[in-house]
Amino acid sequence: MKHHEFWPARPFETPGYIYLAFQCLGRLIGARTLMKANFGIDHGGHAFASKYHIQQKLASDFHPKAIQLLAGDGPEKNKLKLLNFAEKVGFPVILKPDYGFVGKGIIKINKSDDVEEKIKLLEMDFIVQEYIEAPLEFGVFYLRSKGKGWVSGINKKHFPTVIGNGKSTIEALVKNHYRYTHYWHSYLEYVDTSEVLPLGEKRQISFIGSHTMGCKFTEDTHLKTPALEKKLNEIFKPTPGFNYGRLDVRTSTLEDFQKGKFVIIEINGVDSLPTNMFDPKYSLWQCYRILLDHFYWLAKIAAENKSESMEIYGWRKLIRETIRIIKEVNHQQLVLENE
Repeated sequence: MKHHEFWPARPFETPGYIYLAFQCLGRLIGARTLMKANFGIDHGGHAFASKYHIQQKLASDFHPKAIQLLAGDGPEKNKLKLLNFAEKVGFPVILKPDYGFVGKGIIKINKSDDVEEKIKLLEMDFIVQEYIEAPLEFGVFYLRSKGKGWVSGINKKHFPTVIGNGKSTIEALVKNHYRYTHYWHSYLEYVDTSEVLPLGEKRQISFIGSHTMGCKFTEDTHLKTPALEKKLNEIFKPTPGFNYGRLDVRTSTLEDFQKGKFVIIEINGVDSLPTNMFDPKYSLWQCYRILLDHFYWLAKIAAENKSESMEIYGWRKLIRETIRIIKEVNHQQLVLENE
């Protein structure tokens, strides 16, 4: 039986949603009010909220430089926008769906010759970011209640790596990797899979920090420091409308991370999961304890901010938009895999 880390998301999260429903009942708030935990951003950062707009509104000085490509503008206009952007920041650049989840649809463009080919594959709005070379990536969960902010969880991201035996190709090593899934094809195109690595040589083969896409997450909350929490509180002090979410950050060294020196490559809102719970060492019960604890805070923070003004879709449109996004992102992933 697969470890719960690899279970389908919705069935796995169902007990958490049942618990969250009881939390809402106990606090006399509706489920839609949960979005008010982050009343300062579109629908609290729900799946259909624009990552680009969130980046522009929250902590923009700590994000990579970025632009937005709109599907309605067509390939030629988007090609020119991307080339002009890359001329300023340099290659490689990262493209990812402007709304989405679990690392699906991410593209890395290494040189200008590849732009036209990749642009033709885009079937939805995308955000283009400069590539951050920093070797370490962490998921940092941030909570803020009644003006006090803190880090509730940290996970380090261990990107898929193979070790050469002097005989097998990278492709063979990859397919024998214990975390291998068909999703790995999203980044294997950037690797010479026919290469035979010398005995003992290690090679990182992925740049996508999603456990669904093969990245391993470990529990590293012990790494938090007063300096790290102070920096996050300084970053989000000007935007009291963000109080619940996970930050994906890149940094050069562990020491820099603990000092609060990092780049925020993405901010995830009310849909965020505390990804330290996916450490393979955790039992299912331990995993749910972490999840339920965060859902407790989601309901509590939302209740604190229930009187804040915020435009929220009605249930029909919420469901319709969520389903639309899931279909679009999954289809975009299939387009890239079948390229």
